[in-house]
Amino acid sequence: MVQGIDFKKSAMLLMLTLTLVGCQPVGPDFQAPEATSVATHYRLAGQALVPQPTPLADAWWHQLHSATVDALVAQALAHNQDIAVAQAHLRQAHALLRAAGGDMYPQLSLQANAGRARYGAEFLGPMPKPPAFNYFAIGPAISYTLDYTGALKRSLEEQQAQTQYAVQQLRAVSLDIAGQTLLTLLRLAQLHDTALLLGQLQADAEARQQFWMRAVAAGGASTQQLDAVEMQTVAATQDLLRLQHEYTSTLVALAPLLGISPEAVQDPQLSLQALQLPQSMPVSLPSELLHQRPDICAAEAQLHAATAAVGVASARLYPQIVLQANFSQEATDPGHLWSAASASWGLGAGLTQPIFNRTRLQQEKEAAKAVLQARWGEYRKTVVHAFTEVSVVLQHLDNDQKQLSSQTLLENISRRRVHAEEQATQQGGSTSLATLEATDQVRQVQLQGINAQTALFSDIVRLYLALGAEPDVLHPSTTKGY
Repeated sequence: MVQGIDFKKSAMLLMLTLTLVGCQPVGPDFQAPEATSVATHYRLAGQALVPQPTPLADAWWHQLHSATVDALVAQALAHNQDIAVAQAHLRQAHALLRAAGGDMYPQLSLQANAGRARYGAEFLGPMPKPPAFNYFAIGPAISYTLDYTGALKRSLEEQQAQTQYAVQQLRAVSLDIAGQTLLTLLRLAQLHDTALLLGQLQADAEARQQFWMRAVAAGGASTQQLDAVEMQTVAATQDLLRLQHEYTSTLVALAPLLGISPEAVQDPQLSLQALQLPQSMPVSLPSELLHQRPDICAAEAQLHAATAAVGVASARLYPQIVLQANFSQEATDPGHLWSAASASWGLGAGLTQPIFNRTRLQQEKEAAKAVLQARWGEYRKTVVHAFTEVSVVLQHLDNDQKQLSSQTLLENISRRRVHAEEQATQQGGSTSLATLEATDQVRQVQLQGINAQTALFSDIVRLYLALGAEPDVLHPSTTKGY
């Protein structure tokens, strides 16, 4: 009768607990932030810019139409060690996700025991003590945690969000490596073209020096004028040497990006003249940007994980119910282990209700809520930074195009002066020195044009980076199902 009363009380307590929680996961449900709550347009030169949706190609650097660039970026994406590390973290996250999914099912194990024992007074009291004996036992055992509070579901949800975070981290690293490689290649192209012009300026300086040496020898100029020209020649040589040193350093900087040793880096001999400007600039709508940029997607994944963590902490405040069953064959000698009389079994249910540690569990729940609030702040900060970055890059592109147009105009004016000096020299109204001076002015303008062209190409790359147009380095299965 006593056992019946205990059973009824346990059943009533279980039914009451299930009724209170409604067999639904406790804690807040995650909802992805809406795009309209963070931004609706970009800012460009003080004007609102509402862009049109433009699909972003995975390998967007192909629009530069350079086989050298395509090959080097592909090599970086295939062999860069930062990408390899991010891929390893993603594999780890997938393994932990599969492990968390296993907790949702009954846990089956096989138990086997063998030993020798002797009972003493603590177990038998004043009864006669039997002699020591051997024992053998083998059989399966199964346990199942009744997830009526949704603690296991929330834990699985949290790990799914952490896996998605690892996916976005891999995207972010791949995007960063592609961008660094492209910007480094653009810098090499800039230095390459600048070196050619500096070599021509050095040759012009030497030609002027020869002119003044002849003038001094003929008595038509002073040595002071010659010294000034020689200083210009030395300065041109030093500029070329410094640029060559920077070119070597920049070339070596490609090694870690490409995942090779510095000795294995080959000079791409890349020139800005071999690159083409894209026909159109992609600018995505704010709602699309939220799902393109890996840093925003990563912040959203962390927000999701923090939301699920609040649910996990909330579920720990409720009783934990574990259902258990076991079956075993037990005997004192191996010969009788498999007889029918040696069979034993057991069924049971365990309930654990936190009492003395409830305060600690409640504080852990409050801590989880604080982390969730922090994740919200980080998400909003990331979104604001993303839209600011896109707006700044767009403004830079606008300035770059204006600067390049003005440099083209200056170069045309300078070239007309060279043509005029050449005609005057042929007609005897000028000297070859004037033509050299005019040619130098053209080369100086061309140097500024190289800088303007490099800035334009670089900001185009930064625009793609700001829009989150990461290369396609993910297997389709790594981004689905979360």
